[in-house]
Amino acid sequence: MKTLKKTQTILALLLVFMVASCTTATEEEKDIRVLVRVQNTTIHTIENNLDFTGVVQPFEEAHIAPAVPARINRILVDVGDKVSKGQLLVEMDNTQLFQAQVQLDNLKTELQRLDTLLQAGAVTQQAYDQMKTQYEVAKSNIENLGTHTQVRSTLNGVITARYFSDGEMFSGAPGPVGKPAIVSINQIRPVKVLVGVSERFLPEVRKGQTAEVRVDVFPGRVFEGR
Repeated sequence: MKTLKKTQTILALLLVFMVASCTTATEEEKDIRVLVRVQNTTIHTIENNLDFTGVVQPFEEAHIAPAVPARINRILVDVGDKVSKGQLLVEMDNTQLFQAQVQLDNLKTELQRLDTLLQAGAVTQQAYDQMKTQYEVAKSNIENLGTHTQVRSTLNGVITARYFSDGEMFSGAPGPVGKPAIVSINQIRPVKVLVGVSERFLPEVRKGQTAEVRVDVFPGRVFEGR
């Protein structure tokens, strides 16, 4: 009987201790204050910049030369000159052109004479047609020689090299640039930048994407490219 009472007494004490402990813990929890800072959220674009090293090159390059060998009469431009597409750059020897023009004039006179005879029935149609063919061939030859004797620019740009002087013979053989040329032209507005991109960055590069270009010769300046 005493044992039972003792056990009940211990249980009662434990229960009181547990209740007191829970009450104390609850009061301590009430005293704890958590500081929370509230801030408005906004959406920002995070730039993912990739840096590459490239080489600046002219947008287009042309090596100017006539189609046939001939003596150079006069070169009208020099290194550093700005030129426009279609501008006359070089005058070649026109001796052949002059001779061809004399021949064309003679053929034209003969063709007119045969035309008069044909109308009078004094010459056959075949003879007239043969002379007309010769005249057309000579006329075409004049046009070709005119193109060869007057060498013009094929683009807008700047003369970057001159390989001959007035009076020299142009042979048509490959020159310092690996092909026949009297002068070279570079189009520098705009220019292009050749950049090597690693395979792992290829998914980040798209056609038409803007790029910032910085050049050592223009410190502090930023150029936009695509």
